[in-house]
Amino acid sequence: MRDFTNGRLRAVDILRPMARPAAAAAVGLAVVFGLRAAGSIADAIAALELMGFDPDRARLIADLVADATIVAVATLATRAAWASAIAGMALGGGLFLHQFVNETRAAMRSSGADGTFDPAGWVLTVAALIVVFAIAAWAAAALALIVRRLLLTAWSDGIAFVWGDRARRRILRPIATMVVVALVVATLPVFADMVNFEPDVHMRSGRAGLIGLAQSADNGAPPSGPTLPASVIAGPTVLPGASVASGSSGAQGVLLPGRPWTAWQPSGSGTITSVRLPAPWVGGRSPQAVFDVYLPPGYASSGRAYPVIYEVPWPLEGGWTTAIHVTGILDTLIDTGVMPASIVVFVNETGGPDPVSECANSIDHRQWLERYLIDEVVPYVATHARTIDTAAARSILGFSYGGFCAPMLALRHPDLFGTAIAFSGYYEAGIRSNQTPNSWRPFGGNAAVEARYSPLVLAGEVPPAERRTLFFELFGEPSETFYGPQYVAFASALHAAGISVALFPTTVGHSWGEVRTGLSAAMQTLGERQNELGVF
Repeated sequence: MRDFTNGRLRAVDILRPMARPAAAAAVGLAVVFGLRAAGSIADAIAALELMGFDPDRARLIADLVADATIVAVATLATRAAWASAIAGMALGGGLFLHQFVNETRAAMRSSGADGTFDPAGWVLTVAALIVVFAIAAWAAAALALIVRRLLLTAWSDGIAFVWGDRARRRILRPIATMVVVALVVATLPVFADMVNFEPDVHMRSGRAGLIGLAQSADNGAPPSGPTLPASVIAGPTVLPGASVASGSSGAQGVLLPGRPWTAWQPSGSGTITSVRLPAPWVGGRSPQAVFDVYLPPGYASSGRAYPVIYEVPWPLEGGWTTAIHVTGILDTLIDTGVMPASIVVFVNETGGPDPVSECANSIDHRQWLERYLIDEVVPYVATHARTIDTAAARSILGFSYGGFCAPMLALRHPDLFGTAIAFSGYYEAGIRSNQTPNSWRPFGGNAAVEARYSPLVLAGEVPPAERRTLFFELFGEPSETFYGPQYVAFASALHAAGISVALFPTTVGHSWGEVRTGLSAAMQTLGERQNELGVF
């Protein structure tokens, strides 16, 4: 019996040191499954791509953050810092392994202008990855140990206070700890907004900043073609199309001032309804796509039909809600009569395999956002809401790459959209720059396909009979490095094609501030355009 007991004790002694490392590994695995199930890693990659990182670098950064997260949670749970660090390195590195293998294979196949495979460089790359993942794991473990110690101390002090320990003065320590934790919880999201938008985003209600964080002098060559005089670009101004008679009403027959819609001006707040349809993609994170429908104040009781504005694209947590609180702005503009009461549809693409779809039907057939909008969303809204079902009463708008989508879709479908509004857009499909690192992906680098989606090309290909029905509103800063030349080139192309365009030069650059300050003018001009066309 003594030998058996001693043997059992020896087994326990052998297994006891393995308990914490095993627990750390189990917690790490649970964190990985949790991150993947919640889509957190994919969301992080999408956010990094929209900030300007290419997909490969976005994957690397997201996996490094996952490494640190795994280690921090495992260390907090088990106190096994070294085991947690090793588990985090292994699991975080494992997340990046597939990408690394693919890049290795591509490097081994490279030749000519792409270079040739360098074994020594490959070894250095492996070493660099190991060191970087190790540093992230070590830093996360060290910080987690400090936080864990502080939390346990605060907990024990709190217990001692509750149960009448004479050292009640210790209550100051748990209170201080709770204050620190509350500050961290309250301020980290604010800091994230400061990084994602701009530092004063919470100083000004409803304003945020630049979309692309990776910026340099390499922003692509300025588009070629006819250019409007600087005095015209400095506007604001309205350039009538070739078919507009100069003696007509309004801005040379393009706009008709006046607000006939104030005769039925509502008041109050609009409502938002979400609609789910089968997803226009394969291989994405969600089998459904969501679009939100804003119904204006007074919709439920009026019995009236309304014009419709489509916003593209619409990420669920994008700047339209967090940066400018667009529903509140729409309520104000409608309640004050600046714009006619309108239905606004926010078309969402979140959940697809490619976070930057360019609102196109991708060449690899994995996404078909254009067909989804034209053949499913527009008919659905026309069927399920009271709409004025004409192109004159249907418009489309967007900011940044939505500023590419809106004019592109209007030029490809002039029978559906009479007006396109672009805030800080670009107008070349597949353009490669630090501001648009992934815009080529839906088109596969195919020049012929890019030409079919490029607004700069499409402007001159619209049938003459349909050019007189189209109207564009362009907002942008002409002096901005990348978006400025795009703004000037597209305004010039529209004018050369005889298509009416209103120009709104700004000084706030590629930011949500441009949208916030310009939305009122955009909606008022849209109402005057629809008034000219007899919508009301």
